[in-house]
Amino acid sequence: MFKQLRNRLLLLNTAVISIVMLAAFAAIYLMASANATAANKAKLSGSGPMTDTSVTVTDQADPDIVINENGQHTVRHFAAGDQSMFTVEVDESGSVVTVDAPAPPDSEACQRLASQAWQQQRNYAVLQDNGRDWMYCINRDGAALITVTNGTQVTTTQPPQRLIVFLDVTDSRAALTSLLWIFAAVGLVMLFVIAGISLLFANRAIAPVQQAWTRQKQFVADASHELKTPLAVITANADALLSDDTLDERSRSKWLHYIRTEALRMGKLINDMLQLAKSDALSDQTATDAVDLSAAVTDVVLAMEAVAFEKQLTLTHDIAPHVSLRGDAESLRRAVVILLDNALKYTPPQGHISVALTRSHHQCQLLVTNSGEALSTVQLNRLFDRFYRADSARNSDSGGYGLGLPIFKSIVEQHNGKIIAASNQQQGISFGFTLKCTVDADTT
Repeated sequence: MFKQLRNRLLLLNTAVISIVMLAAFAAIYLMASANATAANKAKLSGSGPMTDTSVTVTDQADPDIVINENGQHTVRHFAAGDQSMFTVEVDESGSVVTVDAPAPPDSEACQRLASQAWQQQRNYAVLQDNGRDWMYCINRDGAALITVTNGTQVTTTQPPQRLIVFLDVTDSRAALTSLLWIFAAVGLVMLFVIAGISLLFANRAIAPVQQAWTRQKQFVADASHELKTPLAVITANADALLSDDTLDERSRSKWLHYIRTEALRMGKLINDMLQLAKSDALSDQTATDAVDLSAAVTDVVLAMEAVAFEKQLTLTHDIAPHVSLRGDAESLRRAVVILLDNALKYTPPQGHISVALTRSHHQCQLLVTNSGEALSTVQLNRLFDRFYRADSARNSDSGGYGLGLPIFKSIVEQHNGKIIAASNQQQGISFGFTLKCTVDADTT
């Protein structure tokens, strides 16, 4: 299931990024192509014997003035050294009359290009000949020529010409083709890179889901196991009562006491499970009431002193006054109860428990330390897993099901706090939390 989910995320992420990359490459290529075409068109429109304007011709020799056999004058506008353009004048059938260019192709090539251009009758189209690409433009306009001879100005009108200007665009089109191949190569490489990155992020994305699913399955299995024992005891005692009508009142009372004890334990387990479920559902809806943490901790410690005395344990406390914060008062009090109850359960006789509440600037810390056998780092971390008990001493006979510390962890996380868990042979086992507290004007 998770493999299919990962593959779907991988495919979706790769497809979306690939489409965006393809769109970006296409936009760049189209812009480059449009710019190249516009530049070529501008060059065609502004070069060659385009006789759109009146020109003045003198008797002086000018290499840019062409006088044909009819005595008509045409002014060339080719750029100096430009070998990429030439102009062809054609007759009505499209046959070449004259060719004007610094270095035109051979006559056969000129005839082929002129014939194709004349047949197509399209401006700024591209023709191919002998591996070269030629863009052409057809000009049919005449021009008014002003001729000055010995100070006398004579104006003549040039008859309409059939001129075709050709521009070699092989290099620009080759550059666009190269750009296209570069985009293809880069796109192919990026596709593999994107697929690898998408796989990494897909694995990271499904990891919390997979972990939550595994924990949920483990939670259901552990809950079923924990409920099975009290249910079996209740069923066995009920069967004993129903099967023997000769039992005296004392025997019946004993069986009923067993049933009640197991029912109470099962009820406590169910309440803890509901508390965990409620904490998960309301993780983002923690109350923001003002809470006097000092008073709450003091109340819990005073209530637990009698229990500590009965178990022959020493309970000391050092609680800083006027420590307050924003949160859910009932949940925070439950967290303190869980820590003290956990310490009372697992501290050996004649042991010691200390409770310390301190504040430093905007942080407050509660630490509950009890004497006892030190736990390993692995055990400390796993104590916050649901239904986990570190050793045989932490079993259901102690009245716990391994849900206290997970509930405590959930409450601290709801209040954006940090959990404290430490253990060593000299100082014992310590659990607590660090929360952000408020600072009152009279306590600063």
